Amino acid sequence: ECRGDRDSPKLAAAISRAKVSRVPKDRIDAAVARGAAPASRDDPSFEHVTYEATWRRVGLLVEALTDNRSRTAQDVKNLLKKAGGAVAPAGSVSWNWRRLCEVRVGKPTPPEDAAARELLLGAALDAGADDFDAGLLSGAPADDEHADVLAVYAEPDLMTAT
Repeated sequence: ECRGDRDSPKLAAAISRAKVSRVPKDRIDAAVARGAAPASRDDPSFEHVTYEATWRRVGLLVEALTDNRSRTAQDVKNLLKKAGGAVAPAGSVSWNWRRLCEVRVGKPTPPEDAAARELLLGAALDAGADDFDAGLLSGAPADDEHADVLAVYAEPDLMTAT
């Protein structure tokens, strides 16, 4: 739960998307304040829900924040039906994925500095990283957009730990 903490990755991402969509600052601030306020009897409590769906033989995971599960389920079902998709049974799509976070770190300079690379990779492994972008390890071409970064992948819980 971020509860008004603007440093929270989820809230920061939502604010960023709102800014890109040109939502006025006062509306963003009001929404953050509403989310940060303690829940009272009159305030609906929101919950995260995930629906699994298929569309043209493609598996979809639909995440939503709702105060009414039934209404949201029906809305998702109607949207999928209009697009030619359908809600799938629980577990029929999600078994194929696992939730990971990605952190990109600048490539050590100079590029030939193997000791710096090893130190960076060792620190990531010690912190619980699961996987790395191969661009840094295998010497990606200079024109590759990921040639100058190391992408580290880890479980979301490790990313929020302090």
